[in-house]
Formats: sequence, structure tokens, C-alpha cells
Amino acid sequence: MTAVIGGQKYRGRRAATLDNEHIRVTVLVEGGHVAEIFDKASGVSPLWTPPWQSIEPSTFNRSVDGDVYGKGSDGRLLAGIMGHTLCLDIFGGPSPEEADAGMTAHGDASVVAYDIRADGESLLEENHSRTASPWCGSTLTRGMEFGASPFPENRRAMVERGRLFDAPTFRWLPANGVLETTYWIVLQTRTSIPDGISPPYYGAES
Repeated sequence: MTAVIGGQKYRGRRAATLDNEHIRVTVLVEGGHVAEIFDKASGVSPLWTPPWQSIEPSTFNRSVDGDVYGKGSDGRLLAGIMGHTLCLDIFGGPSPEEADAGMTAHGDASVVAYDIRADGESLLEENHSRTASPWCGSTLTRGMEFGASPFPENRRAMVERGRLFDAPTFRWLPANGVLETTYWIVLQTRTSIPDGISPPYYGAES
């Protein structure tokens, strides 16, 4: 796998890529979105690309861009959203007070810039139902969401909900603390949906 960190562009956005003879993975510098996982054999990426023009979140100006991307707390996010999006530290919109203070929908992780370096279950559907900008009733997508939050809701509602189906609906990250998790993507050519998939093989077991 070859990493190309600087000077890359994807649909007009600053990006970094991981590339080999089979696939190309593109990550956006601003927002950290996994913009594409491009299968070279089929010429297809399964990740969603918005039908509107994407811009860097840092350039979003509500008074100028609000008519295109929306003037709510999700305007900055929608201006730069693409592919896989990280929601941290909330899944959903901020409270009115948080929105007045400038917090965006789904937290700040999906709109900030990242220093990208080369180092050694629920369903989401949008079926032309969102008619406000920038959706304009033109988007059809289906995806998977993984995380602790069962609903897109503000932080207060999430904490007050507490648990759902005897599972916690949020996790705490202490100051200066670290939480780690692992996700993996399987890219296969299939004629039907498999009954199951096996975890990736990383080498001999110890």
C-alpha cells in the first residue's frame, strides 16, 4: 500500500490517499472524512458522494454559503461532508445553547483540519425526503452507522436516555484520556449478500 499525503486533491478538496493495485482509499484533510474506497476492478466506490459542490469547512461562511448548505448548525458539516463521517462527541444536533456558541451537528470532529501522517448497527437512509438545502430532494443513499448513540439527538437527551435495550447510549472520555476502537472494511465482488464475513487476517496468531 502506497501512501500519498501532501498535494492531493479529491473533488476540489485537500486529501491524502492510500493506494495499491486493487483499491484506493481517500481521506479528506478537513473533516477527516473517508471520501472513497475505490475498487479498481469494478470502478466503483461504495461510499456516498453528495450531489452538491463540496467546500472546505474552514471556508464556510453562513451569511454567504447558508443558502446553499443551510443556515442551521449542520451547514458547516454539509458543506464538507463526503463518504464516511466521524461523529464526535455527539451524534445529532447540538442544543440551542450549544448551537448559539458555534457547535456544529455531530460535533466538531467532522469539520476540523487534521494533520494526516504516514505511520509505520443501525441503518441510515435518505430517499429524496430532505428538501431543504443542500439536499434539495436529490439524494438517495443507504449506509451503516456504528457507535454508542442509537439516535441523532443532542447531548442532554443522550445522557438523560442513559440506556437502550440494556446498553449504554454514550461513553465518557476523560480529560486527556484516550479511547480506542477498531473498524474494518471488507471489499468483495459478490453475486449475492453473504451470510457472514470473517475478520481480516493480520498474520500468524501468537
